Amino acid sequence: MQLSDVDISGSTKTKITERVREPINRLIKYKFQKMFLEDKLYTALPNLNSWLLTNFNQLNHYAEKTHE
Repeated sequence: MQLSDVDISGSTKTKITERVREPINRLIKYKFQKMFLEDKLYTALPNLNSWLLTNFNQLNHYAEKTHE
């Protein structure tokens, strides 16, 4: 599969480009934790608190940069 010259219409390419350039929504920790528990993803992230400390703040920092 090649991605350099995709076979989609110009208007679709424009919509994708506009969407990619939009600011990324900030993450809300308690909502993520709630969804994590509701979806029973314990095996996907066995240590949620550790993952949050390692990754969540970095992801939010990146999202905030898109709002500048």
